[in-house]
Amino acid sequence: MVNMDNSLASIPPEKELSYGKGKFHLWYPSPYVMRLAAFGYGEAPLVALVTKEMDDAGRKAGRPIAVFTDDRGLTGYEPAYRQAFEGWLYGCWDRISSIHLLVDSAVVEMGMAVVSMKIGDRGIYEMYREYPDWLARYQAALAEAGK
Repeated sequence: MVNMDNSLASIPPEKELSYGKGKFHLWYPSPYVMRLAAFGYGEAPLVALVTKEMDDAGRKAGRPIAVFTDDRGLTGYEPAYRQAFEGWLYGCWDRISSIHLLVDSAVVEMGMAVVSMKIGDRGIYEMYREYPDWLARYQAALAEAGK
């Protein structure tokens, strides 16, 4: 059984994006920090929806934002899903300062590690396997943002 430790789970999402069998819950706790949670199966059209939200949030903030994504609810994804995120990552760094992924699936972790290697030093792209580590970085980002 997957350990879905999440002290943030009781906060209802401010927005939900869905396509096919996948969805993202979104929160905007600060103009400079965005939090997402992925659920179900990821398909490429879902990427277009969520990356538009991240781009719009970064533009609205007037400076690059930190994005925190809890991918533990992601059950899998089609290759085009990962490829769509990879394509977006190459051009997002004027709107996104960092991306912090929380994963618990070895398959998701492996796929995201491939993405991380491909973007190199273009931006901060960190993966976490432990919820307390990810949460601490999230809380630090909120403090840095003045929230």
